[in-house]
Amino acid sequence: MAIERKCPECGYWNNEEDYCVSCGAVLSPKIIVAQREEKLEWERLNAPKPFIDRFLEKWKHSRFLLIRISFHIFYTIWAIVMSIAFFFAYITIGVNG
Repeated sequence: MAIERKCPECGYWNNEEDYCVSCGAVLSPKIIVAQREEKLEWERLNAPKPFIDRFLEKWKHSRFLLIRISFHIFYTIWAIVMSIAFFFAYITIGVNG
């Protein structure tokens, strides 16, 4: 039994084709999903970076030595605090077994 699909663009009925015979619009659900996923991936890759990432990138590569040093100091403090937090989380999970 043949699958018939009605073209959303021109209304022509097609038999198991991936593209409309009349206007060439995409009819196959697999191709439509693949195109949608490609579009979402392209948008994700080309989306602008969040403000905090741009701000930290400017501090990291600043031409002023004092700003670069302060970035590395804050980054080191943040890494130490996160390490301690992860250690306590690990200990807490280990106690419960």
